[in-house]
Amino acid sequence: MCNIQKLKQLSASLEALASQKELITSVATEYNNPEANFNMAFNMVQLVVNQALENILDVDALIQALKAGKCRIEFIKANGEKREAIATLSTKLVDLPGKKSEAPKNAEILKFYDLEKNAFRSCRIASITSFKKVV
Repeated sequence: MCNIQKLKQLSASLEALASQKELITSVATEYNNPEANFNMAFNMVQLVVNQALENILDVDALIQALKAGKCRIEFIKANGEKREAIATLSTKLVDLPGKKSEAPKNAEILKFYDLEKNAFRSCRIASITSFKKVV
């Protein structure tokens, strides 16, 4: 499951949690003001989730941009090193081998052709920090 689906599920869970506010606050009687504690914690979590949803990488947009041409992608390698690549998935720019209908073996990995290295590379989608179309 991709990160955006997980965050959407978390957001739905938070809405369900909010609907159970009275039950949760009545159970949490060990605190002086359980409702205030719940409200503060809930608002903090909701803020973090909403910010994450706003900042999450749009994987579909990235794939479409790579298929249409070149993109500069920035990601963090497995060893923690920051890396940039001019990447593509465009058959107009490079002869891409493989079957078109073949499903990716791991949906969390992006395989791309690095135009600077003239070789195929891959990275974890979750490690991509930014991408921008290159003209």
